[in-house]
Amino acid sequence: MPATTADGYPNINIPPAQPTGTLLPPDERKRIISELEALRAKQGGPAPAGAGSAKALTSEAETHGAAAIKKIEACSEEGAADNPDCQPPAE
Repeated sequence: MPATTADGYPNINIPPAQPTGTLLPPDERKRIISELEALRAKQGGPAPAGAGSAKALTSEAETHGAAAIKKIEACSEEGAADNPDCQPPAE
């Protein structure tokens, strides 16, 4: 019986074909597992440093928006071309 019907849809009423591969012998399986465990242990290391204290991040979040709006407003005024804070970054 084909795995698909004449219209191309899979036939879900038949059991799937079983893989023809064989299992690894016990000694080879143990060798591979020990290699993988050694690689896992080698990759482990100290945890990275924290991004910062929550208090400092909260304080920056509260002030950053207001500072950005002030800069946008200052650079939108007349004469902003002469303001060094409003110049595009040098390449």
